[in-house]
Amino acid sequence: MYLFKRSNKVYYIRYINNAGKVAILSTGKKSKAEAGMFLNEFKQKQKELPSSITLKALIFQFLKRSEYTHTAKTQRVLKGTFKFLQGFINPETLINQITSNELRQYLESRLRN
Repeated sequence: MYLFKRSNKVYYIRYINNAGKVAILSTGKKSKAEAGMFLNEFKQKQKELPSSITLKALIFQFLKRSEYTHTAKTQRVLKGTFKFLQGFINPETLINQITSNELRQYLESRLRN
């Protein structure tokens, strides 16, 4: 994670995001001192972010929160859908490791059945 300056004289932060990809974020600052303070705050926020959760944990959290907004019938449908998903993708897989290709394959298999 480091600062760099573009030709528009604004400092940017280049870092590796949770998905393992290079990301660039504008600090919006033209002063190196202010950009450095922004970088320190950004590092602090990155430390506070929770690490990626598993598919199983995400489904549990979603169903827990949806109890208040969905009917019992909708809850049953959601549970069934998530059960099929967990049969297709390992429930212990981290969310940020699930690819769009895997989800596309899951949807295609559901449409066939």
